[in-house]
Amino acid sequence: MSILEMILDMAAEDPAIVRLVAALVMGGLIGLEREVHGRFAGFRTHILVCVSAALIMIVSERMAAAYSHAAGTPAFRLDPGRIAAGIVTGIGFLGAGTILRHESLVRGLTTAACIWLSASLGIAIGAGYIALALGATAMALFCLMLLGKLERVFSKDRYNTLTVTADESGGLLGSVKRLLEMHNFSMRRVEVERDVPNQSLTLRINVKHRSREEPGHDITAAVARMEGIQRVGWR
Repeated sequence: MSILEMILDMAAEDPAIVRLVAALVMGGLIGLEREVHGRFAGFRTHILVCVSAALIMIVSERMAAAYSHAAGTPAFRLDPGRIAAGIVTGIGFLGAGTILRHESLVRGLTTAACIWLSASLGIAIGAGYIALALGATAMALFCLMLLGKLERVFSKDRYNTLTVTADESGGLLGSVKRLLEMHNFSMRRVEVERDVPNQSLTLRINVKHRSREEPGHDITAAVARMEGIQRVGWR
């Protein structure tokens, strides 16, 4: 017996199987896009999240129906929505695990949002709103696959940190600031660290710019030519 025949047999016994299959397909579509981009949480992760959320929602509905005779009594209250709220809260821990931060670089935010979306799709499918979930899946794929290309058309703010170590000099910061402004860079934050024994000064300057490329060799070379500079670099 093939897998398809087995699924059809199960669906004949329990129509809710169709909802789980729909969750598998829609979660898989979102996960496939993440998998293609080499993200940690990819194809299988999104399928498991979506199917799990759908299953929990189906069970929640059936529990509410099974114990509806006791609903409203002082000792027994039913609210299927409470389980859905628990899914939304709990999925945050899984999503947070995909977010990585290294200095000023943050990765994984889109993948975390996709995991949250997969859980939402599962909730909608489990509740029987398959058409609604299908529409949300189409919108999500549109955002992930097409809007990324549109974003690259527009220039956007970028942030980098320039680190300069030099002999102590009262005019170092002003000189570096003028050079950055000549290249249309604006200073956002400055950290100063003094090494008294070595009589050196280290500046960590966070800058904002709209260059499509990372800060180039020209700025680094210009700073390196300043008097008393020991080291200079970007991150």
